[in-house]
Formats: sequence, structure tokens, C-alpha cells
Amino acid sequence: RPPRRRFAQAQQVTDTRAPGIWQNDVSAAIDAEGDVVMTYVAAQRLGRGKPFVLPVSLLRPDGRIEHHVVATSRQQHTDQMIAGGRDGTVYLTWLGWDGDSMPEQHMQIGLSRSRDGIHWSTPLDVHLPADCPGDAPGCMDKANVATGRLPRSTNEAIYVAYGHGSDVFNPRIVR
Repeated sequence: RPPRRRFAQAQQVTDTRAPGIWQNDVSAAIDAEGDVVMTYVAAQRLGRGKPFVLPVSLLRPDGRIEHHVVATSRQQHTDQMIAGGRDGTVYLTWLGWDGDSMPEQHMQIGLSRSRDGIHWSTPLDVHLPADCPGDAPGCMDKANVATGRLPRSTNEAIYVAYGHGSDVFNPRIVR
């Protein structure tokens, strides 16, 4: 635990035991066990057609680190983001696709949830089918997730935002 009003010393999380030959663009949340659950981009090899896995690393309160890969129905993954809910559930979203060159094929905005950062629900496609008419290549970008309490309710909402269409900077939000 860091001392009050100061950050603790930085700790390296990924190394040669982590998925991929390099890792970047980290996103993190705290799960029901008190672990820091992190996701990041991880390439399996350099060069054209490099596959990107969907990695998750856990930093346990005692300092131990565990690395896992979340299984999905797509070959490639990027733009992973994670958010924590009030009950300790963590929500992971990503941009998934098939193929090894641009533009991306058979795209998805995927969502999965976990209470422990190890066991993940079956991934859901949460994008709107109309955003990829005819499975148009390169039709979506930049998945993101947030949680929050619904107004005048005790229920929690999960919001997923992503770019869509020929102008991928035109965001959609799915609740």
C-alpha cells in the first residue's frame, strides 16, 4: 500500500513471461479480490500480419504477478480497455478482427466480464450490426468501456463506446 498522498515506487509488470514480444497501451481496474487487473496490446511477433492476443495481467496485493490470455472468436485484438464495477466485477472490451492485413475483416467490439481477472464470461459482440453492413472491412475502431450508477436507481450500467463507419471518429455508445 502506498504511503498517504504519495505514489509508491513503480513496479514492472510485464517481462518475458508476459504474452507477446512487446506490450503497450495499458488499461487497469481493481477486481473483487483486490487485484489490479491490467490489459494491454501484445504482439506475438514483429512484422506484417503480426497477431495481437488479448492479454490480462494480475498484480496481487502481495506483489505476485500472473499473466493470462482471454480466449475470443477473433484472431486479432487491439484497443483493449477495462473498467471496474462497484461490486468488483471488471469489464473488458476490445476491437477484434480476423486476417493479418489491413483493412480488418470480420470485425467486432467484444465485451467480457470477470470477478477474479482469470475466469472470463463468454465474449459478447456489443457493436450494432448496422455499423458493419455486409461485414464491411475496417468499419469500427477504438473500443472503450465505463461503468456507473444509473440515475435514480441502484442499478449499475456498463457503457461501451467505439468509433464506427467510414468516419471512425463518430462514436457510438451501447448501454
